[in-house]
Amino acid sequence: MNVSTDFLLYLYLGKSCFLLGLNETILIVFLVGFGWVSSEVISAMNESSDIIFDTPAITNGNNILAAWLPFLGIYIGSSVFIILLFSTLLSEQKSRKEAERLLQQVEALAKDLERTRIARDIHDSLGHTLTNLDIQLQLAQKLRHSSPEQAFQAVNLAQTLSRQGIEDVSYALASMRRTDFDLNQAIGQLISQFRSSASIKTKVDVVIPQLPATLRHQIYLILKECFINIQKHSQASQTSLRGRVSESSLSLEIQDNGIGFIPEQASTGFGLRGISERIQMLGGNLQISSTIGQGTLIKIQIPL
Repeated sequence: MNVSTDFLLYLYLGKSCFLLGLNETILIVFLVGFGWVSSEVISAMNESSDIIFDTPAITNGNNILAAWLPFLGIYIGSSVFIILLFSTLLSEQKSRKEAERLLQQVEALAKDLERTRIARDIHDSLGHTLTNLDIQLQLAQKLRHSSPEQAFQAVNLAQTLSRQGIEDVSYALASMRRTDFDLNQAIGQLISQFRSSASIKTKVDVVIPQLPATLRHQIYLILKECFINIQKHSQASQTSLRGRVSESSLSLEIQDNGIGFIPEQASTGFGLRGISERIQMLGGNLQISSTIGQGTLIKIQIPL
């Protein structure tokens, strides 16, 4: 056998695995194998001193098949090994490309989720404050001639709201970065701000155990958005926040005695949608029960 020729032959077969399909590769293996085995048998017949068979036995027409079998076995075994080897390399190459493609999709999805999260956080932190600020400035503009005193009061309230907006941003950033974020303390501050700004009686019965930092911050933002919605839309005089913790979940209930609404006809703005998206992101469940004139009950369950 010519070692260099055999090497080129098997290299060619391996390359066929990369360039051609399975059916074409099998056809090439068959055609090349027929030529290679025939040439090896003829070479063995002409060089009887270099083979393990007797020349008379090989040249006998009845024993030609016996001369083919050793070379055919060698070729088939080597070809199967080469095809499996290069097929494995090809599969690894395809798997690597697929992994790179999936990684790019994951990165793109992560960017979209991050943009959504930033938009939601901006809404939760600043949306309500900036809306009130705009209302007060418009009021001051309308009253600047007819009632300067009320206009000055609106300007003073607008100044307070602007400071609150700055504090909201600083607090949100600090909450996201801190690992020692105290959720119970933050809820207490949220309720205090709600009582002072909305003049709504609020009962609180919730103590939340230590949770992962990301989960604590998301729960805080969910509750904050719930109370902002109550302040903006409910016209309630009383609210309550109750919480229960089990080994597997955290249950929260926010209830008000406001004007209520029809959940199926609720606005699709960032308010309720933001709450729903955050709860879904945490793998939780949201239930909203509301009737016109009879208030609203929001039930939240988050797995721990």
